[in-house]
Amino acid sequence: MNEDKCITAIILSMLTTEVERVNVNVVKSVTLAENTAAKFASFETTVMVSIQNLLNNFKEEVIHSVMQINSSANATTQPTRPNVDTTNNAQRKLDIVQPQRDSNDEIIAQVMGNLSQYSTLPHNASVCPAQAGQIVHNSSHQPFGSQT
Repeated sequence: MNEDKCITAIILSMLTTEVERVNVNVVKSVTLAENTAAKFASFETTVMVSIQNLLNNFKEEVIHSVMQINSSANATTQPTRPNVDTTNNAQRKLDIVQPQRDSNDEIIAQVMGNLSQYSTLPHNASVCPAQAGQIVHNSSHQPFGSQT
């Protein structure tokens, strides 16, 4: 029994030093994890603030652009009113604002014009088929000549 106690004491002394070493490593790991979490939180806050500032600047630029476009459109389409005192009480016409055409409207108008050219019969004699025995060189860009 004495031998058992001696063996137990030796094993406990070895385990005690090993447990202390593991405890020190755990404390170091926990400290490192806490520091990493703090750095991550700081990094996350920095990124969120940067993104928020960028989005606020973008929002202000979009609003400013829309207001500028709107004010320039209103400035160019609003007709000037005659001076009421110099019109001899003439009846004033209602102000009619014409919408400003943008590049998309012009493209759509061109496409519709091109489509209508292809869908209507030509009114020019040079694009009509030749009479018997005549050869007509058709330089039209229309894909189909009219057949009569």
